[in-house]
Amino acid sequence: MAYYQPCPGLQIALQSDLTQDRDLQILNVSIPGKPTTLIMNLYNDCGRHLKWASACLQSTPLPTNQPIVITGDWNMHHHLWSTNNHINHNPEMENTVEWLTTQGFLLNNTPGEHMHIPHASRGSPLTIDLTFTNRPTTQQAIPFDWVIQPEFTYDSDHQAILWTLFNNIEPIDNSCGIHYNMKDTDQDKWQEALKENIKTFQKPLNTLMDMDRDISTDELEEAASALTSIISQTNSKAAK
Repeated sequence: MAYYQPCPGLQIALQSDLTQDRDLQILNVSIPGKPTTLIMNLYNDCGRHLKWASACLQSTPLPTNQPIVITGDWNMHHHLWSTNNHINHNPEMENTVEWLTTQGFLLNNTPGEHMHIPHASRGSPLTIDLTFTNRPTTQQAIPFDWVIQPEFTYDSDHQAILWTLFNNIEPIDNSCGIHYNMKDTDQDKWQEALKENIKTFQKPLNTLMDMDRDISTDELEEAASALTSIISQTNSKAAK
């Protein structure tokens, strides 16, 4: 179940053309000035055996250049998110994990953090309510402030998950920076440029080499900034 806070310009539409699966809900969310985002609410019903929503998900045609958030009760236990030492692997779970990895989805949860707290005393807390996001969401800082909110759980044995979908963070146009082909770079020329840039930033680097005193946080940050500038300027001057 998904709840949202209304705001001016926010539009949410059920996108039923992508799937008819009863346990897979796809919401198309848009607001002026922000990229249209797909939110996919998933429930893996254990009673459906080989017809889980996660299997349907893998055959659903999804856009590759659009932010996508997949969240819900996956009913799966895997070492990537569970700290349970007794995990019974099954083909559907392995196929799902492989699909998520291949599609570039990242886990937002903290591994081992429980979201399912059974009411029955015989049950054990589980990490099965998971949120995954693809690369465009990472670029847009979506979702923002992902957090578990027990106070919104009410009578459910699943903890509520809250996040901000759209925020005021400026998107990163190139999250990996300028790409250089080091294989085709003249190594001698690059090393000479490196030596020149090290001389320029020698003072903060000398601090790292002083073993006779403790380094302050400010000095460490200055040295880290210097190292970043050295590599960046060296690549800009000598790399291909």
